[in-house]
Amino acid sequence: MDHLTIFVTAVILNFLGGINYGYFGVPWTAALSKTKEELSSHPNRPFVYLLSFGRSLLMTYTLAHYLPLVGADSLASGVFHGALIGAAFSLAPIMNHHIFAHGLKNGLVVTAIDGGYDLVSLIVAGAILTGWKW
Repeated sequence: MDHLTIFVTAVILNFLGGINYGYFGVPWTAALSKTKEELSSHPNRPFVYLLSFGRSLLMTYTLAHYLPLVGADSLASGVFHGALIGAAFSLAPIMNHHIFAHGLKNGLVVTAIDGGYDLVSLIVAGAILTGWKW
């Protein structure tokens, strides 16, 4: 296991989050019935970003342990297994939580943005972990 690749991948995933929420910020905040100001005035904002990076590290390390177990040794297999893990263990639970918390319409919007970010993150992580050779 290459710890540097895992760390770099986690950094990339956090940048993807910035792109995702920067682009989809307006519909995301509307579906949550929040304003941009409410979300940006969080008193523990640095800690929130630290937790987010910890989430990226955990997801990447877990995927890095999983991929060799299933014999994922190519870019295509990394993408496939990243998508599988993302859909099963991130997108599906997020959808379940959001539709109950925010109702069907808003829940699906928030799921598409939050769950879509996690799904794309794990696909990208799978691609990097299997395709990037130092």
